[in-house]
Amino acid sequence: MCIGRHGRGFLGFQRTLAITGVIATLAGGVAAKTTAAQVPAARRVVSFEDLIEAPRLAGAEISPDGRRIVYALSQSHLDSNTTTSAIWLVPTDGGAPSRLSPGPNDARPSWSPDGRQIAFSCLQHRISQVCLLPAEGGESLAVTNLSASLRGFTWAPDGRSLAITVPSEERAGQSAGDSTAQVVGSQGPHTRILSLDLGSRKTRVLVEGDFTAASPTFSPDGKTLVYVRLPSARADDAHRSDLWSLDLESGSHAKLVENDGPDYDPVFSPDGSRIAFLTASDPRSGLLKDIGVAMLPRSGGKARRLAPELDQAPEELLWPGEGRTLYIAAPVGPTGQLFAVSMTDGGAALPLTSVRGEVASPSFSEDGSRLAFALSEPERPSELYVWEPRRGGKPVQLTHHNAELGERARGRVELLRWKSRDGTQIEGILTHPVDAVAGRRAPLRVIPRATAAGNSLLGFHSDSTQAWAGRGWAVFEPNTRGSQGYGRSFLQAAVGDWGGADYDDMLSGVESLVARGIADPARMVLTGWASGGYMGALTLTRSEAFKAVVVGSPLVDLASLYWSTDIPSTLEAYLGGDPWTAPEAYRRRSPVNQPIKGRTPTLILHGLADVRVPLGQSRALYLALRRAAVPVTYVTYAREGTFFREPRNRLDRMRREYDFCAEHALG
Repeated sequence: MCIGRHGRGFLGFQRTLAITGVIATLAGGVAAKTTAAQVPAARRVVSFEDLIEAPRLAGAEISPDGRRIVYALSQSHLDSNTTTSAIWLVPTDGGAPSRLSPGPNDARPSWSPDGRQIAFSCLQHRISQVCLLPAEGGESLAVTNLSASLRGFTWAPDGRSLAITVPSEERAGQSAGDSTAQVVGSQGPHTRILSLDLGSRKTRVLVEGDFTAASPTFSPDGKTLVYVRLPSARADDAHRSDLWSLDLESGSHAKLVENDGPDYDPVFSPDGSRIAFLTASDPRSGLLKDIGVAMLPRSGGKARRLAPELDQAPEELLWPGEGRTLYIAAPVGPTGQLFAVSMTDGGAALPLTSVRGEVASPSFSEDGSRLAFALSEPERPSELYVWEPRRGGKPVQLTHHNAELGERARGRVELLRWKSRDGTQIEGILTHPVDAVAGRRAPLRVIPRATAAGNSLLGFHSDSTQAWAGRGWAVFEPNTRGSQGYGRSFLQAAVGDWGGADYDDMLSGVESLVARGIADPARMVLTGWASGGYMGALTLTRSEAFKAVVVGSPLVDLASLYWSTDIPSTLEAYLGGDPWTAPEAYRRRSPVNQPIKGRTPTLILHGLADVRVPLGQSRALYLALRRAAVPVTYVTYAREGTFFREPRNRLDRMRREYDFCAEHALG
């Protein structure tokens, strides 16, 4: 659900929820079906290899009757440098999980309306197709023969057909024959929506045009299809989406909402009379995650905002059962939670969960009585849970795929608050060394967040934080101004001041750790990626506090980045325009336009296939550091984009980061 790295709880967040006469209480924590064996005090610490090869759960969906959960389980393999995934199933009333599909690239499982079949995406001759599998087990069968990979699918209410999203037949900007030539800026083909009849295996076009169609959603009676329409497949058009409907009997299309900003994630009420969706007033607001929840009649018209007091950035909507309650997934500080809105009295969004971590892939049974979700907490890697909110009690853990990793020695995770230099209270996550001793200072690693409007989350993720903790380091992840999860004003505080107050928030947090006797000022390093790489590059021009700085895909020359990235609108939003209309902002905020301070050893890492932050950014920083006689190492990785995918490259990055920092901070 939420984007971020690491996590822990939120302000001792314990609340009681009363909705439509049902009392649901979740006081934090979970109950396991089986009690894990006590682990001896002397345990092996987490290794980089452990984190790369740890199983990862995704796409969990509970069956309509609430008795089973289907999910995808993926795992990376260093020996073959591949990642495989398969479909698994676990009963909600106890019992061991079982593998349903052979893999090696099966994902996105979804129950048929009657619960007898499971559709999922499968790889056939390197092209993603739709496969079907009996829910009771058996052979899976591909039911499509697409020439280009499937983008998504959804079941029709009668279970006889699927709406599938696929690329248009003509590849815009692509030349004919075997040539690899492509027109720059075309960003590949549009997508269209087809109906796939599961009996005949024939398809017919539902939605097609000079636009990209996505997220098909059927009305409960199967007569209407609502979908999201975007101008193009370009990343920079992602915040220009509109909601449209298709009358499946007449074939007529209609725009549902007149709004300059994005409208997306449509969800029908169970009776089919209303549609809830996520919305923002304009593209810039959508990009900055100033997002709200709205509702309108099925036929369209004036939308009404819901839960306006929810000062977060909603990420997902669920509307199960009789439709009396709409559920909203949203970040809260460094956690990911669920909220509930009573649709009978138009009540406020009340917290449904208070987990000390991150709720992901929430899914309700058809009657709304059972909720399934994945949960990652500092003490527990991600696993599946089931909960009956109407009965109260605690969620029950169903899977233990990461039990072995969970037994590794881990550093204690603490939620910190401090006052920045202007008095604003800031929050961050501190992971203590595994062998932490009160009163003994530790070497410190600082990780600024990787996305401009993201946040660091409490949880046990596959990054290298706990591996560093096992090697005696404290790891600090500040949620500086501009982070989501702390309200709209905090989220937008970096607009016009990117690299200003948010940078002070980070440095003041480091200073507070030194003042508290936690961090050793003589052994501090910073490692940042993408937006975090921007903070790292700024550090090279402003501070000599760190013994080493590692930056990956760094943002250093914002004017040239504007002309080369696939999302220039992000820079427009934060800097107040483009390099023509706001040249001074681009000049002042670019690290390469500021003199290097000191000679901090620097490691630069970059993927050669990165279109979000093109290679020229790292090249510019490398040349600037060399000219300033700063010790610098520059490493590139083939086939990788902004965030690495191949297991061996991910492992090399982790090891290289650690070795570089240890060499310069620990000697």
